[in-house]
Amino acid sequence: MTARIVRHAVSVTMRGFDHHNGLYYFNLFTGASVPPAPPIPIPPGFFPAIPLSVHVVMCTAKWISEDDKSNPTVIADGGDPVLSRNHVAKVTLHVPPGGNILIPVTILVSTSTFKLGVSSVISTKGPLASTIESSSGMNVNCGDPISLPTGLIVSPSTVQITPTAGDWCQAAVEWGVTALIEAAVSVGILKIMPFAKNIVVKALFSEAIAKEAAERAARAAAKNTMRMEGRNIILDRVLKTEGKQAADEVERQILAGETEHPAAKVFAEESKKVEDAAADKTAENIKQNEADAAARKARGESGEGPSSRDAAQKGTDEAVQEWYDGQGNRKGSFLGPEAGENASQGYDDAAKDAAKEQAEKRAYRVDYANDPIKSKAVDDTQSRLQSDDSSKKDEDEPKKE
Repeated sequence: MTARIVRHAVSVTMRGFDHHNGLYYFNLFTGASVPPAPPIPIPPGFFPAIPLSVHVVMCTAKWISEDDKSNPTVIADGGDPVLSRNHVAKVTLHVPPGGNILIPVTILVSTSTFKLGVSSVISTKGPLASTIESSSGMNVNCGDPISLPTGLIVSPSTVQITPTAGDWCQAAVEWGVTALIEAAVSVGILKIMPFAKNIVVKALFSEAIAKEAAERAARAAAKNTMRMEGRNIILDRVLKTEGKQAADEVERQILAGETEHPAAKVFAEESKKVEDAAADKTAENIKQNEADAAARKARGESGEGPSSRDAAQKGTDEAVQEWYDGQGNRKGSFLGPEAGENASQGYDDAAKDAAKEQAEKRAYRVDYANDPIKSKAVDDTQSRLQSDDSSKKDEDEPKKE
């Protein structure tokens, strides 16, 4: 096995990959959130989720260095200094698989180490760095939770050297010790991450989380209300034109989410429009509520305004009512006493489902069950719903007497 020296030159390149945790607004393999929603951690923990968290890495031997092991007094192949082993290239170029907002930090602390050397050939900075075979070698690239030999180096040279078994053992032992230290640090970071995430998410994304949950709940509430009340308008049309048997089949398809019958397909399309409108109106209501709150604060007035739940309920009512009016039915509110009660119950169910879904592990997203912020959102929603149920029972008690 004949290796080559490694020169301190831009013509000596390293191309490889490594794994890093990231916060993504978009990932090539999974998609991701859209601002202002919080970015999605990929992978959920510290360990690789190939290929979701693999970054392409590049640098040259003559790069920004953390531990410069170049030997300016020892030159080869046209005048380039040679490198000693454990030369570290720092701030290496990283290309993430999508919009990782942590990439500036990743690049800032990144390293690529020329680990292998030949102890029998020593220069001023120590044993000379070596390739593995001919002009090809491997660098140890930084990564989470540990650094790994994943960087392919190409170092053309006419100067041949040969690493011994002892050189290989030394490189392996040094890498193993470093890996153990990095693993211990990673475990420590993993332990404190939920607390740090709690602070960061609460500070930066609590409003976005509430807004997203409200919009999701409004969509679900609109869907529930359309299924409970809106389907009657469609069924009346089918009953008049095709008869009771056809109307029964359309109702079955609507409740099952099927769209084989044209009328069921039309209902599904109309329901989707209402869901979208409910989410849009909820966002508008939240924005207006925020503006009103700012105005009250400027006037020195205290007190809380409408909640995100109120905004979602209002958005749902407005969207469903507009659809109802668009059907030519203008003899009163579509959300009459019974429909209004169903819509309110639909919203409560939807809010609960939305909070739970925020807490579930979805394709390579963070396990919200271990996330204090999201878990609190679930607990708060469940507590509110239980409180609402208790209040409703208390109000109904006199009626039962």
